[in-house]
Amino acid sequence: MSLDDLPDVIKQEIINQTERNRVRVDNRLDVTEVIGCIRKAWFKRKIPKPLSLKSRWYLYRGNLFDNAWTPLFEKNQMTITHRLQHIPVVISGRLDFIDGDGAVADLKSTDKLYWIIQKGGKEDNIKQVRFYAWHIPTDKARLYYVSLKDVEKVEVEFTEDEQLELVKEMELKAELLYNALKDNCPPARDERHTDNYWECKPSKEGEVYCEFIEECQSGKFNCADR
Repeated sequence: MSLDDLPDVIKQEIINQTERNRVRVDNRLDVTEVIGCIRKAWFKRKIPKPLSLKSRWYLYRGNLFDNAWTPLFEKNQMTITHRLQHIPVVISGRLDFIDGDGAVADLKSTDKLYWIIQKGGKEDNIKQVRFYAWHIPTDKARLYYVSLKDVEKVEVEFTEDEQLELVKEMELKAELLYNALKDNCPPARDERHTDNYWECKPSKEGEVYCEFIEECQSGKFNCADR
């Protein structure tokens, strides 16, 4: 059985609850865009594609936990903004809640906890809560990975120097993405997101994790001077 086997009214509800029609402007970037592959972020903005039902399910599932649990905390769904000093760009995001001990906390829904238990939190998720912690500010951050079977808590440790390095990294990526959007030219692929990176190739079962693999790897959208 798959998601396609759900009743039509449920599938339509998933679609309705995951519609995102907000207007995007080039100089306001999401935290997740800057943390992840900025080349993919460029494609999402310039040639957006309809979300698959599976992608919508992931969003819907996460929203269920967010809507049910984050209001239990006094400080929840807080908007975080970071303005770059030398260009008119703002990085913005929304943390899930401040935990009882003052730690920045984010909920992450997942199919399986195996790799989280084995290797810890995902790199992009860790950077996200660290970025929020920098702005609160607090020296505590954690992630709650929630599956439909269990929960895994991941404490995120960092030093002030690591925080400064992270902010500089995100500002650099934000500037690259902003300029690429203005120039209508996608950023070059970075050292992390290569053909060997999990998101940049299909799984053994043929599942595609990035909907822009074909456009990214074809070179069709690369600028002549690159």
